[in-house]
Amino acid sequence: MTQIAVVINPIAGGGLGKTTWDTLQPGLHAVFDEVIYGMSNHVDDLVSITEGLLESEPDFLLVIGGDGTLNQVLNGFIEKDQCVNTNTTLAYFNAGSGGDYARQFPAQNATEFLDRLAHNQAIQTNIGKITFAHQPVRYFINIASCGLSGQVVLDTEKSRWMKKLGGSVNYFVHSIMGLIKYKPSQVRILVDDAHYLDCSLLLMAVCNGQFFGGRMHVAPMAKINDGLLDMVLFHDFTKTDALIKFRKIYTGSHVLEKKVHYVQAKKVAIESLDNRRVEMEADGEYVGCLPAIFELLNQTVPLII
Repeated sequence: MTQIAVVINPIAGGGLGKTTWDTLQPGLHAVFDEVIYGMSNHVDDLVSITEGLLESEPDFLLVIGGDGTLNQVLNGFIEKDQCVNTNTTLAYFNAGSGGDYARQFPAQNATEFLDRLAHNQAIQTNIGKITFAHQPVRYFINIASCGLSGQVVLDTEKSRWMKKLGGSVNYFVHSIMGLIKYKPSQVRILVDDAHYLDCSLLLMAVCNGQFFGGRMHVAPMAKINDGLLDMVLFHDFTKTDALIKFRKIYTGSHVLEKKVHYVQAKKVAIESLDNRRVEMEADGEYVGCLPAIFELLNQTVPLII
């Protein structure tokens, strides 16, 4: 008997999560012998819902929601750097307003997605790990970042009315506002325990995937299964320069700028040198502040998308 467990964020994408669940549900019942599910009432209950569903050791765990939903479920799916159930395959159908992780794949179609589930057609993806100084480990599947982007995510989470305009617009508006008021911090970045850089930090993204912030092509050379993190560092920018060149991040042409440092690594560590609080986000979810160490788990995870 085959079983699929489904985690649904019904309010993702302004209600697209619930609509997507209604669309996929008949097909899931046709493909699987048993369908169990958990419907989220609040983003903070996604981890516990995931943990509860995994107790039945399903063959598949399907996530319906946005990037933040996927991140929360991932942090219930992985514990102590290992999948809770090694025989459970993770699946994801994007129903978010940003959809940055799904953006690097062909557009999803319900019929084709159900066919991939039926035939267990999974890809392999690396998983990122963030180790903090004073809080629990956090996992991410797409991109984690700090500096301006961390502050922007924190601000967007507080802005209820702007969310109605969609994730991309919300993030863009807060990014421009953030550029105007953000004060860069002095940081030290250590790459692969070998090379370090002291600089004025505007933004640093540590990437497994390519897009974040609602269509921003921050890491155009990143591959989700190459065993490497793509670190993209924006440093020593003046506010005027940053405002003028901000649009380049949407096309990926920012990587040609002299004050953008792009490097692939296994491990990246960053700390503040001026004792100021530097905010962080992972997959569009606010996660805390520096210092932090970013690296990849040793094993890849199968994912149907």
